[in-house]
Amino acid sequence: SIDTDLVSLNRSGFPWLGATVTVRQTSTMRMPRMPVFTEVGEYTYELKRTISGRQIVSVDGTSRIALPQ
Repeated sequence: SIDTDLVSLNRSGFPWLGATVTVRQTSTMRMPRMPVFTEVGEYTYELKRTISGRQIVSVDGTSRIALPQ
């Protein structure tokens, strides 16, 4: 399963020509006869508005996996 939460949204320019969006994503992986793995990541997207719509300019992020002990 994957859960995504909005951490922040910062608009820039007028009338909203760009934005920085940060999300936290939690992914849980379950497989038969295997322990459950959970990955938690935080990702920042730089967006800009174009004539045809929004475009992702860059993506930056980190994640960590919790392994069962």
